[in-house]
Amino acid sequence: MNGVGGDRFSPETSLTRAMLAQVLYNLYKLTKDENYRFDVSNPLVRFKDVKESDWFYEAVMWAANGEGNTMVGTGGDKFEPNIPVTRAMVATALYRFMTALELESADADQNVLLAFADGDTVPLYSKDAVSAFALSGILKGRPGRIIDAKTNMTRGEVATLIVRAFPNVRYLSLAK
Repeated sequence: MNGVGGDRFSPETSLTRAMLAQVLYNLYKLTKDENYRFDVSNPLVRFKDVKESDWFYEAVMWAANGEGNTMVGTGGDKFEPNIPVTRAMVATALYRFMTALELESADADQNVLLAFADGDTVPLYSKDAVSAFALSGILKGRPGRIIDAKTNMTRGEVATLIVRAFPNVRYLSLAK
C-alpha cells in the first residue's frame, strides 16, 4: 500500500473502493510483474462514475475486468469509487483475488459464522469469504464475539489484513 501523499499513510482513514482496487492491482503486479499494465482500451465492464482521467481508472478496470474479477459494480453501471469499504467487501475482494490466482486460502465453511453473535448479519455475497478468512485467522472477530462485517475498514486495518493473507508480501516488494 502506498501513502496518501505528504509522507503520510493515514492508517485511521477509511479505505475507499477505489483505494481497494488500487491495492489489489498493486498486489497483483507484485505477484506477477511490476511492469504489468492492464489493457484498458476495450473493457467489457465500464462504469459511468469512473473516468479515464481518474487516478484509479486502470486499477478499477482491472478489478472489474481482469483476472478474477475481484470487484464488481454497485448497480446501475456504477462503481462508487469514493464510498468506504466494509469488512465484508474487503474479505470478498481478497477471497476472489486469492481464488483467481490459485493462492492458498482457507476453505469456506459458513458454519464458522455461528460462533459470532452477529454471524447472521454477514451479507449473503460475502459469507464464503468472511467464513474462510475468519476460520484461517485472516479476519479476526471483535470483542463480544462479533464479526462486524458491515463496518467500514480503515487503511491500517486493510494493511493488517493483507499482511495476514500474504505474509510474504513485504518480501515480494523488497525482492524486485
